[in-house]
Amino acid sequence: MPEPFPTIDLWVFEPDLDLPPFPPAMGGDSATAVREGRREREKQLLKAVLGERLNSDPKGLKIEIAAGGKPFVNGCKFSISHSGAWLIVAVSDREIGVDIETRKALKDPMALATRFFSPADADYLKSAREDLREKFFLRQWVAKEAALKCAGTGISEHLHRAECGYEQSAITTVGCAADRFAIHEFMLPDETPGAVAWHDDGTLVGIRRRQSSEIRVS
Repeated sequence: MPEPFPTIDLWVFEPDLDLPPFPPAMGGDSATAVREGRREREKQLLKAVLGERLNSDPKGLKIEIAAGGKPFVNGCKFSISHSGAWLIVAVSDREIGVDIETRKALKDPMALATRFFSPADADYLKSAREDLREKFFLRQWVAKEAALKCAGTGISEHLHRAECGYEQSAITTVGCAADRFAIHEFMLPDETPGAVAWHDDGTLVGIRRRQSSEIRVS
């Protein structure tokens, strides 16, 4: 039965928990082997997700890169983000962007916001309790980056133009020039903040959280 409205599948993975053995190449080291093993595992997970969405053999999928650097595959739209132990894959029939950012100790989130964010967002952060600014800065950051990923534009060039819209302290939109993006915030089990974005055209969009147990990864 078809979905009553567009749906975004949000797949949550911890690749480090099930990395396959990956011996170092001649002259290599274990750290390099771990990085290469993780990249290979993430590629397998992404193709397994896309294969599930398209009902296709993952091994036969060809991931291409658009002119702006955004990856795509014929038949669906997707976006990926990895930080810390986590990999997130968002898949839909519409353009989307997803981002996560593992929590870290920021020396001065207010100074970063003043430098990189719009004046309105910097002021919003300034109005927050000081002990909550780091957490809220990261929420602003992932919402903006998710929106810019959806737009297919570089974050370094457009971050200061992106501005969050709020409803009862939740970030629900990001505006950037003439574009406006709907935002769905989420939190991973270790309190890593994340956001998924899509063009805000008034359409009701559903979010489905998916788990690795729902797919087979070869």
